[in-house]
Amino acid sequence: MHHIILSTLDHHRLASEPRVTLEFHPSEQEVRIAYCRANLYFHEPLSEERVPVSSAVACVLEYLRRLWAETKAPAPIPKELSAT
Repeated sequence: MHHIILSTLDHHRLASEPRVTLEFHPSEQEVRIAYCRANLYFHEPLSEERVPVSSAVACVLEYLRRLWAETKAPAPIPKELSAT
């Protein structure tokens, strides 16, 4: 598995819709977190961060909040994503 893709879509195909993509680099103990609209192998992300594994959860949550705000608003953000 090269990427884990997180999306708010109700269907199973991804075209050019927003998504959060996770890419793990175990040898560097690093996670690449990207906000994008296409496959990272072929297109540059809209934004990305490379963070240590220990910081990845907090960073992923920030990206997921952005994804929710841009794709599901005005629906309230799930409590699991709300800022603590």
